[in-house]
Amino acid sequence: MRHKFSNASFAPGTEVCPAARTTLQWVVANHWPEADPELDWSAGVGTSGLLPASGRFGDSRVLQATRRTPAVNRRQLFAARRVFQDGVLPFGSRISTFPPMSLPKPLPRLTEAEYLKIERAAEIKSEFLNGEMFAMAGGTPQHSLISTNLARELGNRLKDSHCVPYNADLRIKVQATGLYTYPDLSVICGSLQFAEGTDDTVVNPTVLVEVLSDSTEAYDRGKKFEHYRQIPTLQQYLLVSQKEPRIEQFVRQPDGRWLLNEAAGPDASLELPSIRISLSLAEVFAKVNFAHEPNRAASPRSRSATTS
Repeated sequence: MRHKFSNASFAPGTEVCPAARTTLQWVVANHWPEADPELDWSAGVGTSGLLPASGRFGDSRVLQATRRTPAVNRRQLFAARRVFQDGVLPFGSRISTFPPMSLPKPLPRLTEAEYLKIERAAEIKSEFLNGEMFAMAGGTPQHSLISTNLARELGNRLKDSHCVPYNADLRIKVQATGLYTYPDLSVICGSLQFAEGTDDTVVNPTVLVEVLSDSTEAYDRGKKFEHYRQIPTLQQYLLVSQKEPRIEQFVRQPDGRWLLNEAAGPDASLELPSIRISLSLAEVFAKVNFAHEPNRAASPRSRSATTS
């Protein structure tokens, strides 16, 4: 398929019409997939295959040169995408004022049944929300050790209880929002209640635990907690640090607010009232090496706050 470009020239910073912007977005998405992440956006614009330094984009030679150039700059590509999405060109350019003949169609959204069919056969776990699957990244050795310590400590403390801890293989569904996810640890009290039509997706956790990592911390604290708060049976949510011996605990209050408690330091402990146990941070963080991470917890401490 050929895509023509008119001779309409735009000066630096010129607002681009939506049709022209669509054309540029299509070209970026389809003709610059390979990239070298090391170069700088401001360097070598004319020779990198991104856009000619002269600002002329009059025929297909640029695309041909791009295809022959393996070291297309991904950093430049991302910057260009942002520029095109904002509708502003960084330098003069000859582009069309009509969209390409064909645009990529969005992928169809999956049903929950389709997601579960794919997920059960997959080698890696994925979350699911609003018809989309989101692959979950693997954790660090430190993450794995903390999760294992937690599972062991919870299992020991709950061995005579009607509550049972489960690791990250247990899939949880938030029925109110449709999120399917895999918390690092879940505690289920009483009988397992399954999502309709399943025997492997649980909807009634009492306690959920996430071990924080740099890539997921904002999500675990924000949108994911928003989802979790919609689970009627959930009474406590724990956020466990990898960088220091510290656990943040959110406890549901009778009026619907969530009370924040924090335990920090190797000699601290944390009470979990809904399952009537106390966690020792010394056990949770046993054999965890914080040598290369900042440790802000010089001594045990606790604090409280509330959120709705």
